[in-house]
Amino acid sequence: MAPYPYPYQDDEISLYELWNTLVKRRLLIGAVFLLVTVVAAAYALTRTPTYQFDAVIEVGQLPSLGEAGMQRIESPSALASRLNEVIIPRVMEKRGAGEAAAPVSEAEVPGQLPVPAAEVLNKDAGLLRVAVAIPAEAAEAMSPVLRGIVDATVDMHDQQLAFQRERLEQRVADLRTDLQTLEETRERVSIDSPNPDSGSGNEAGQPGSNADRELAAMLEGIVETLVSRDINNDIVRLNETIASLEARSSSLQSTAMVRPPAMADDPEGQPPTTIIALGAVLGLMLGVFAAFGREFLANAAEQT
Repeated sequence: MAPYPYPYQDDEISLYELWNTLVKRRLLIGAVFLLVTVVAAAYALTRTPTYQFDAVIEVGQLPSLGEAGMQRIESPSALASRLNEVIIPRVMEKRGAGEAAAPVSEAEVPGQLPVPAAEVLNKDAGLLRVAVAIPAEAAEAMSPVLRGIVDATVDMHDQQLAFQRERLEQRVADLRTDLQTLEETRERVSIDSPNPDSGSGNEAGQPGSNADRELAAMLEGIVETLVSRDINNDIVRLNETIASLEARSSSLQSTAMVRPPAMADDPEGQPPTTIIALGAVLGLMLGVFAAFGREFLANAAEQT
């Protein structure tokens, strides 16, 4: 016996039935659409706009160790981590304790200011940005906070540069002392050079005395020439080293704030019109889903 045929036509989607459901539940769709749109409009029109407020730091440079060229005092990524984990919390803690500048008006800027964050802006150029999203009225209160963060960073790097400069200056001073000693030695060698006409310790008239004096003078002249040549080479080498160290010392570059705290022209996030439009689209979608869901529950109740 053949099985009872399954009514496949009952599973087909009818566009007429879908349209009929939308028309039938139009009040529900309209209510959901209106509710979501009103909520989105209320949020978009009553929210406090926030602006990007940031300052840009350029990491200083010092001579590379053991090779020509320059290197950053601290890598931008390492400095960003230090700022986020140590310096910024410390500055914010001091501000909370009253050591940093307080807001101009607590009525305008209620509560605590948000905590800024540091990020690498350009690794090759050594640029970092310390940024925070704040309302426009908090800019005057946040400006000294960002400046305090930058000042703490600059002071930390200036200490490292001062130590590096002191080492270079001490090294130059030691080399100048060695250079002076070599120059004095060269002058003594020149003054103490033998005179071919002077006696060499043998009495005149003795056999071979003239030959001995000439030989001794020649040997001493050779020794003097070799010693003077070595001293001159050492003097040249020390002068080159001193010039290189002085150039390295003059090439030290401090960390600096290349852009002071400033606020962006446009607020963060989407404009109110976009938020309202998105709310309207979402409300329409939710209204359609609610209509089909309500129709499904009604059909299920009728079948039971």
